[in-house]
Amino acid sequence: MSLSDTKQAHMYATVAEVAAAQCKAYTEEARKAPEYTEEAKQYAEQAETASTAAEEASQQAASSVNESSQNASSAQASADSAAQYANQADYIANADTYYATAEDPNGTIAGLAGTAEGKGFRVVIPDSQGVTVAWNIYQKVNGLAVYKTSQPNTQYVDEVRALAESTNERTNGLRTEEESVYPFEILDDSGKGLAFAESTGVFNFPAGIKSKDVNSSLISATSVTADRIIPLDNPDDAFSVAEVDLEGRVTFGTEVKTGKKIYFGVPLSTHKGALEGDFFAIGDSITAFGIAYSGINNTGTSYSPCLRDQSWHEWATMMTNGRLRLTGISATGGFTATQILNTHVPKAISAGSTFCVVMCGRNDVVQGLNIDAVTIPAMNKIFSRLRYAGIIPVVCTMSAQSNSSSDAQRISEFKINSWLRAYARKYGLPLVDLHQATVNPLTGDWIPGMNQDVSHPTGAGAKVMGKALVDGLKEWSAPIFAPRADEQLTPELTGNLIPNCLFLNNNNINPSGWTITVAGASSVGSSDVIKGNAWSMASQEAEIDITLTPGDRLQLGYFVKTGTSLFEMYLVSGTTYLAGIRDWKVSTDDFLYFNYEFIVPPSITSAKLKIKTTTSQSTVGQISLLKLTELK
Repeated sequence: MSLSDTKQAHMYATVAEVAAAQCKAYTEEARKAPEYTEEAKQYAEQAETASTAAEEASQQAASSVNESSQNASSAQASADSAAQYANQADYIANADTYYATAEDPNGTIAGLAGTAEGKGFRVVIPDSQGVTVAWNIYQKVNGLAVYKTSQPNTQYVDEVRALAESTNERTNGLRTEEESVYPFEILDDSGKGLAFAESTGVFNFPAGIKSKDVNSSLISATSVTADRIIPLDNPDDAFSVAEVDLEGRVTFGTEVKTGKKIYFGVPLSTHKGALEGDFFAIGDSITAFGIAYSGINNTGTSYSPCLRDQSWHEWATMMTNGRLRLTGISATGGFTATQILNTHVPKAISAGSTFCVVMCGRNDVVQGLNIDAVTIPAMNKIFSRLRYAGIIPVVCTMSAQSNSSSDAQRISEFKINSWLRAYARKYGLPLVDLHQATVNPLTGDWIPGMNQDVSHPTGAGAKVMGKALVDGLKEWSAPIFAPRADEQLTPELTGNLIPNCLFLNNNNINPSGWTITVAGASSVGSSDVIKGNAWSMASQEAEIDITLTPGDRLQLGYFVKTGTSLFEMYLVSGTTYLAGIRDWKVSTDDFLYFNYEFIVPPSITSAKLKIKTTTSQSTVGQISLLKLTELK
């Protein structure tokens, strides 16, 4: 073989390589201009021409000389690559456009149906506004959609380019220590220095002007002052001012809408202090049985929101004379912790009270649920959701249970109560140890006389549990007590809808203004404990009519000292109960103050305040139905 033949073969191989490179370039150009179909077709045709030239050059190189087989093989590979690029450019250029639908989420069903075998099609990728941001490119191969590549919308590419150019323009003249001997430098358009910062923090300006040193050791809250600090917010910001960790999570912030301070996701209002004592209660039957019904254990007709002596929450309210104030109960007998989480926590959050008293777990124990895998995670979510909603969970251990015959239940009971104590300790929450208050130290069951069955307290047991609730919350609540009837004036002057509220007008037997529906033993006389006179009665029933205005927020309140038999005092309109206590059969030992706030329902314009006693004497005084003032 002559030297000239070798050169010629080498030349053919080179031509083939160049043709392949051109074809690849044409293909890339077609990809960059997906919306310009004619131009893309032109690129495809040019790529096809280049492919043909490469194939011819390869054949010439192969036939010219056998000794240059290596170059010929290289040329053939380049020709194959060129042909591949040509084919790719062809199906990109001729690709029809399809859209994803609910029935065709990838858009490939329609694409395959409308595309010939071996040809390409593209599917639009929209943003949330429906604007095309890119396309997925597919080729139909053996009836299947084979993904090839994706193309961006040039509009978005242009926007990115414009952003980069604007950034360059805005930072033109700024230099960092990568390009300067100074940590920070400002230059003019000609490259002359205007200002620079030294490593000590001193700024240098024209005419030899320098700033003072910035010494971090000398900076403190007393050395830095400002007339005011104005944070710049975005409309969608959750916080007006926020501190974040290295991962961008807010550690401390101020909510834009409420102004509340948020610390690690929890409002600071949930931290221990002198807080309003209003609380909501959620739980299972140990809580639910405190609601008054015509029958025992939530059977018969409901008298809700009236309460009975099994309500340990109401005992706490009365024992503190309204410093602790029950706002409502949401509880269901038989519910597990998970069911309470799903059903009653949302109601507690909606109520928005300062505290939420939570007592659950008994049914998890009885049903033999996995305490570690089911019960504790559910309790953790209950407390977390309340905390994140700005409500302080009152963590209650389970009251005693007569389960001494079951070691498995006793182990589960101990595990739950131990976890509850640990949770309250970790997060600094109020703990009410109902188990400690009600358990018999000799047997581990109920203290005798405190339970009506294996799980539920009697009125006497609820009284002890109420005292435990008082002890658990006394350091958390401010000494703000419920309003009372402290003077006897006309309703127009005081807002008290009960006339003769201190029983100053009486015949020594009954106060004026009341209708005695069942006469019994009765007397009205002075008291050293309450203001005005006290009305004592046994085996007697009485009522008084009250005019109401729908939408008014009212509080029913009265001092009461009950005996050991039935006492009831409640406000009712027809069959709609508004407030009070019913089926109360446990002695209060002394005067306690009942109070309950409510909003008069629509269409309710009148009601009756009723009192009923049986054989044991009960005494009431300072009765009020006050219209409350609400601040916006």
